[in-house]
Amino acid sequence: PTPSPTPSPTPAPTSSDQDVLNFALNLEYLEAQFYSFAANGTSIPISLLSGTGTPGAPSGGRQVTFTDPAVGRYAREIAGDEQAHVAFLRSVLGSFAVAQPALDLSADVNGAFSTAARAAGLIGAGQAFDPYANDQNFLLAAFIFEDVGVTAYKGASPLITNKTYLEAAAGILAAEAYHAGLIRTTLYRKGLAMPSL
Repeated sequence: PTPSPTPSPTPAPTSSDQDVLNFALNLEYLEAQFYSFAANGTSIPISLLSGTGTPGAPSGGRQVTFTDPAVGRYAREIAGDEQAHVAFLRSVLGSFAVAQPALDLSADVNGAFSTAARAAGLIGAGQAFDPYANDQNFLLAAFIFEDVGVTAYKGASPLITNKTYLEAAAGILAAEAYHAGLIRTTLYRKGLAMPSL
């Protein structure tokens, strides 16, 4: 019998690949923390937060009291997926992984959720958008995250030079697209029963 060749070790990511994957990691930190708080009322494990740079903590997130059990299940499923994305990207990046920065997940009038909701015409000037207030607000916030996630991975994919990392990013893109479709479909179905959506 002919011996199998020794597999080549996966090379460390290039500087460019590191930048792209760390950008993706920052996005995944944000998504994972949002979904973890919304679904479980807690942060993702502290073991997934360290890395290069100054680590920060999430603030302002809290658990949603879901009235539709299906939406609660979706939130828990996506929370698990996003945490897995963080763990995976951190394993690929190894010692090059950036630490999670401080994340403001609050419903503050000047916070990111309120700014995005104002830009989308959901609320007026001086109003706050609370993504944790109810099922519908959670879904609207999730809709923004998932569309940004799909767009970010699609836009970053041509910048990844290592085919192994490109394949991994394509897998995460597929999961983000699945999440986006699930959220859009759920919003559509709720919109039929709730014209305010």
